[in-house]
Amino acid sequence: MNLVLDHLRLSYGATPALDLPRLTIDHGATAVLGPNGSGKSTLLRMVATVAAPNTGEIHLSGLAAADDVERTAIRRRLGYVTQTDGLPGRMRVHEYMDYVAALKEIGPARLRRRWTRWALDRVDLADHSDAKIRTLSGGMKRRLSIAQALMGSPDLLVLDEPLTSLDAEYRGEVTRLLTELAATTTVVVATHHADELAAVCRRVLVLDAGQLAFDGTPTALAGRGANHVWESPHPVDGAVCRAIGPDRYRCVARHVPAGTPLADPTVGDGYVAVVRFGSR
Repeated sequence: MNLVLDHLRLSYGATPALDLPRLTIDHGATAVLGPNGSGKSTLLRMVATVAAPNTGEIHLSGLAAADDVERTAIRRRLGYVTQTDGLPGRMRVHEYMDYVAALKEIGPARLRRRWTRWALDRVDLADHSDAKIRTLSGGMKRRLSIAQALMGSPDLLVLDEPLTSLDAEYRGEVTRLLTELAATTTVVVATHHADELAAVCRRVLVLDAGQLAFDGTPTALAGRGANHVWESPHPVDGAVCRAIGPDRYRCVARHVPAGTPLADPTVGDGYVAVVRFGSR
């Protein structure tokens, strides 16, 4: 399956939101990273055919998203997880899953039930099939959003922050699931969990202010942090620092203090280097 994003551009009035070169995405997992407001969700909404660009075209295996008939065909082949769940709280889990299956034109009812059991089992929600959605925890609702996207085993999965609200255990489970799915499916995932998700993706796109700031492998992105990362017992002015333990911080800056031992950069470090000072 081949996804082509051909020079997508979108503006809100006079404000440009996205301006990308031609991108071709093949099967496997591609992570989309970027600060808030960088255009990640806008891009994923376009890929999911929910939003349309002002200019440019989207094709999935030759089908054009701009064409009404072909857009419907694309939607039959994709699963989409939005950034916020928006689930119908009054419905039971299995009722909602059956509704999604019907929208995807899966039938008859016994086949929809089989798909429901399969998808809920993939996210460890099979034992909650009869629960009202409003009674689920935030993490369980997130897993349900992922389960509905899996209905019908789509060729394209579009996931906007799928690890939101998940604890460490289930973040690991979902990451392993996406790794498995990426062997046969095209997965496009926007995330703030750079080191957890980008490391299992074969390709990473970094957006900054609607522009493509990086396109390459996770290893290459980590390399952008080379000579810019160190650890410190306290935050350092002018550096991006995050706590990694008691009195221990990981710091990224254009210039490392003289005489400071360097740390091996991670994907997250390289991402910070790209968006904060345009590391090349």
